[in-house]
Amino acid sequence: MFQTVRDNAAKRVKNAPAGRAPAPLTAKEIMRRIATVATTSLALTVFATLAGLAITSTPALAASGISCSSLKGTATGTVTIGRCAPQQKANTSASGAATSLISGGTVTWKSSGQTTIITLSVHSPGQGSCKKGSKEEDATGSVTGGTSTYTKAGNPVAIRACFTQQGGTLSLVKGSKAQL
Repeated sequence: MFQTVRDNAAKRVKNAPAGRAPAPLTAKEIMRRIATVATTSLALTVFATLAGLAITSTPALAASGISCSSLKGTATGTVTIGRCAPQQKANTSASGAATSLISGGTVTWKSSGQTTIITLSVHSPGQGSCKKGSKEEDATGSVTGGTSTYTKAGNPVAIRACFTQQGGTLSLVKGSKAQL
């Protein structure tokens, strides 16, 4: 998507008459850019909120001891994290609605029904470590509360996620493990 935007911009500059500015963006191009930015931001925030994780390679975050290696979902549906260790029968995975988790929110753990509340901020390094056609979104924040005994208020949250531009699916950056 971003390559297409760059290509279109390059064509406008190339096709502009000598000594004149290129034609302004069309309304359709502006709306496409706004939609891409909004969807990407929503997806990363949702991803980070539901995961409530910290990257395992960050020593300060590794002390909490909950390592999760799965994140699935879409920017407009439900997002679920799972495969967490140490395993607990009462906390096998956590899910929440993507649309309610823009800058943080609540996820509910399966089977306990307990909750974890998270606040986040998100930025993107572009494609980063994700496959072509995807964008890396990095979220940082903290656990601020909830009823869960599996997570603790004050735990740092740091997540690296891939967001597919087409389809809006979310997953962890390949090979990464995250911790709560």
